[in-house]
Amino acid sequence: MVLMGGYGALVGSAIDWSDAVTNASLIEHVLGCVGEDEPVLIAVIQEKDEANFDKNFEKFDADIARFDAAEVAEEVAEAQRVQEEMARQAKKQLREAKKQDCKQKIEERREKIKSHFSNIGKKHKGE
Repeated sequence: MVLMGGYGALVGSAIDWSDAVTNASLIEHVLGCVGEDEPVLIAVIQEKDEANFDKNFEKFDADIARFDAAEVAEEVAEAQRVQEEMARQAKKQLREAKKQDCKQKIEERREKIKSHFSNIGKKHKGE
């Protein structure tokens, strides 16, 4: 998976970088470390020796951070749940706005029709 993007800082000045990497989730780490249009490689691997994997990326001056696969899977699932909830709320707000707009248009038409009939009544009575 390759991610692109640039977002704000991951941590405040009270937390040093090593603590931030240790305590951050994968998404927080990526958002905090990656600049705009910088590539990110996220690999799911099982390794006996970290040095073998790291050696492959030495020439790229890469930042390598490791996260527990089960924790990342749960984080992704939670992000999906949040996204779905946000989409649900956005749809609900749009429906409410449309409903209010529709009520307003109905009321305007109602007043226009009343005015029209009122004018017809006045003409009929000769007013």
